[in-house]
Amino acid sequence: MIEIKIIRTDSEKELLRNKDLEHTVKFFTLLTNRTYIAALKGDRVVGLAALVEDSIRQPGSIGLGYISTHRDYRNQGIAKVLVQALFELVLAENKNIVNTHYEMDGLMFLEHVMHRVAKLYPSVILTEQGQA
Repeated sequence: MIEIKIIRTDSEKELLRNKDLEHTVKFFTLLTNRTYIAALKGDRVVGLAALVEDSIRQPGSIGLGYISTHRDYRNQGIAKVLVQALFELVLAENKNIVNTHYEMDGLMFLEHVMHRVAKLYPSVILTEQGQA
């Protein structure tokens, strides 16, 4: 079963530091103004979404930095769980979502998930401003 955690503080980031997903967890120290949504399977981080709390492109919105899933857990619905958690978060905070672009993998595997989940949350506006 996948557990979702919203990570906002340095102490919360520290709890997940050595829980795998090495290529994204390292960004915890590099990008300090981010909120993260972590997908955990047991004590292992299997997916991560990085968010910018206040998008400079669209005030009152949360910016989507990236969504990444561990290579051993791809095609198992982890990205969908992260996207649903993202929409739940912005709905609870009465905000919207800004996604500036998709990388190549995102175009193939994530874009349709974002659009499908967006249909379930009609009060949340998803703004996409371009492609990679």
